[in-house]
Amino acid sequence: MLAEVLGRRGHYKAAIAQFEKLAEIYSAEALSLPIAEIYGTDRSAHAYSFSAIWHDQLGNSGEATAACEYVIQDLLPIMDIRNTLGNYELLLNVIRVLKPRGQEKRLHQLLHDYVIDPFYKFNGPSGKIDSAALLLPLWT
Repeated sequence: MLAEVLGRRGHYKAAIAQFEKLAEIYSAEALSLPIAEIYGTDRSAHAYSFSAIWHDQLGNSGEATAACEYVIQDLLPIMDIRNTLGNYELLLNVIRVLKPRGQEKRLHQLLHDYVIDPFYKFNGPSGKIDSAALLLPLWT
């Protein structure tokens, strides 16, 4: 949470320093499900997504891309597919970093695979969520 607050205040280097402390002790395989069961979502996993934004803001393109790839390759596949809001939050910063780099089609597919399709699978075709409107601005 401290890293996220620092990042929101524009203190990107300090946010990354706090995130690196978290990354040393966090294991998604061991901790993600218990954290999500207690808090509703895994904010520790989301810190990886936020780190992509912070690196991007600092001009660290390689680190930003690496953070995005870690989220896509390592975190998303082990997240609870029923937690569509948590998966959306995890993908949001990845989308913000990779969309301007021409990866719209890939991101669109990831959004469908981990958020949209599971949402309808678990909530039915008439399922609704208050934050669903947040998805629209990403593709306009």
